[in-house]
Amino acid sequence: MTKWRPLRPFGNNPSKWQPLLRAAAQSTAFSQKARDPSSLPREGVAFGSNPGKLRMFTYRPKVLAGRPALVVVLHGCTQNAAGYNEGAGWSTLADRYGFALLLPQQQRANNPNGCFNWFLPEHSRRDQGEALSIRQMIEKSVHNFGIDRHRIVRDWPLSRRRDDVNHACFLP
Repeated sequence: MTKWRPLRPFGNNPSKWQPLLRAAAQSTAFSQKARDPSSLPREGVAFGSNPGKLRMFTYRPKVLAGRPALVVVLHGCTQNAAGYNEGAGWSTLADRYGFALLLPQQQRANNPNGCFNWFLPEHSRRDQGEALSIRQMIEKSVHNFGIDRHRIVRDWPLSRRRDDVNHACFLP
């Protein structure tokens, strides 16, 4: 029987690979500080009554396409809007293809794990709770960015309540 050992690119001596990891962490390629502030999502305020008590982040590329689309990006549990945007590369895609982004963010005061509360009926029904907050964010984004209402799409991690949320937030 083969005995598996962990892969160690620099052998068993951590003093050889730890400086490499420190250098990578400090390099501009891996640093948020190196990003142009205009390429980061901005927090929006005054988008409605916000009964779900969510935070609203938006990103508008320097050049919007004609009849611009809006992509609504919902993060998963334990994530936040900025981290999901950065990890998935949404703002880079928005720059390349000329669409705007809406990134609602859950607050830990609403859910300690940072999950959207789709499992609670008061947040998955039309015109209530988090569903209404997201609809209000969409309306604000449509107005601010001149979004084509026929070009609003969404991305979120898989959820058993996906169809309920789709109906409550996105369907007219």
